[in-house]
Amino acid sequence: RHIRELGQRIARTDFPVLITGETGTGKEVIARAIHMESGRSAEPFVAINCGAIPAELLESELFGYEGGSFTGAKRQGKIGKFEMANKGTFFLDEIGDMPLHMQVKLLRVLQEHEIERVGGSGPIPIDVRILSATRMNLMEMVQAGTFREDLYYRLAVVNIQTVALRACPEDIILHALDYLDELNRQYKTHVDLSDGARRCLKAHSWPGNVRELQNEDSLITLDNLPKIITVNQKEERIMEDIEHLPLKEKMNRFEKMLLEEALRSNKSMTAAATSLGIERSLLYKKLKKYHLKE
Repeated sequence: RHIRELGQRIARTDFPVLITGETGTGKEVIARAIHMESGRSAEPFVAINCGAIPAELLESELFGYEGGSFTGAKRQGKIGKFEMANKGTFFLDEIGDMPLHMQVKLLRVLQEHEIERVGGSGPIPIDVRILSATRMNLMEMVQAGTFREDLYYRLAVVNIQTVALRACPEDIILHALDYLDELNRQYKTHVDLSDGARRCLKAHSWPGNVRELQNEDSLITLDNLPKIITVNQKEERIMEDIEHLPLKEKMNRFEKMLLEEALRSNKSMTAAATSLGIERSLLYKKLKKYHLKE
């Protein structure tokens, strides 16, 4: 809510905004929301991922080029992303991946409000609102000399820090159910989350954040979740399996599981009995009860 309210206030201005945070925390979602709330909403929103384009092609992607300006160039030339975004919003995603020589050119655009095409003969005025985002710590990069300090302060007139999903565990199921509702409408299905899957989702640390929260099935159980989420959730899996059993049967299942674990983890029957806190004779009786081998 805080980020949303901040974004709405910032949208009324033309200040550059730097959105920082982990992968999968919705940085582009925030950028698009700022654009849609702004006075430029009827104009283009153009996005580019600075880390996804080879360094040698980035300049022509950003600024465009004149025909015949380099080998392989189109005869008629090509306009760049800045010109496409004119009057609107230009979103530079993963700005921390931009090479230093391109940072210099971007700084000039921010200062002069004009660009020059590759092979061009003069500047072209532009009017764009710049939003940028990064998963990196740009201040650390400034100190290391891999990101220009003057560019950093030009981009980060306003800084929005996104929130990692693990910092808001109460939001995890809300996000998951929102995705499920969307999928149910799209595919006319009735997907739901089992109680065990819900508990397991809430227990996961979510290094990939909201982007990890997608799946499809008639019922999403622990078996449907990626192993990275369920690998440490043995007890949760048992809870899901016995959820609807009577109390006595639940207790028997738990006891059998504990016996199996003791047999696997110890080299002798005496050690297994000691780990369970029972006499060896009682251990033998319980193994017989559950048809378990020594």
